[in-house]
Amino acid sequence: MAMKKILIAAISINGMIAENSGQLVDWTSKEDKIFFKEKTRDSGVVVFGNNTFRTFGGNPLPERLNVVMTKNLGITSEYHGQNEGVWYTGESPHGLIEILENSGKYETCFICGGSQIYSLFLNAGLIDEFMVTIEPIVIGCGLNLFSEFQSKISLKLLEKKFINKDSIMLHYKLLKD
Repeated sequence: MAMKKILIAAISINGMIAENSGQLVDWTSKEDKIFFKEKTRDSGVVVFGNNTFRTFGGNPLPERLNVVMTKNLGITSEYHGQNEGVWYTGESPHGLIEILENSGKYETCFICGGSQIYSLFLNAGLIDEFMVTIEPIVIGCGLNLFSEFQSKISLKLLEKKFINKDSIMLHYKLLKD
């Protein structure tokens, strides 16, 4: 059975994920942070770009494998199937997913950003679902959810729920052609 790949993100109402690539994840609601922690911990594996990983303080999120995609091959290491810790990799999205699926340890993988990583996985056809929390904030100038996605995709709403009185989580399934 193929591993489910879910893009998870918090965005401003105008679709931004941050003011810049170094912004800490401090503008999202407490409830979104709890939602993110619960969902990603349950899956056991999360994928970040190197910049996004650093916005989490550069420390691995506990109780899950933290995969950090990087072009800096000097910091990569081999995958050893650890349940906790960090795996720096220069693998392509397809190569990464194949390794994780072949490990047999994960049913779900959360793609956690940033915009380049979201675009890489979406362009590679490796996103099955989206979980997006819309926060009540406008970020005038910053990073879009996708940096390099030029196509069009259709989605089907699976769930919508308020995670607090002002923030809503939308869960979509990607409709494949």
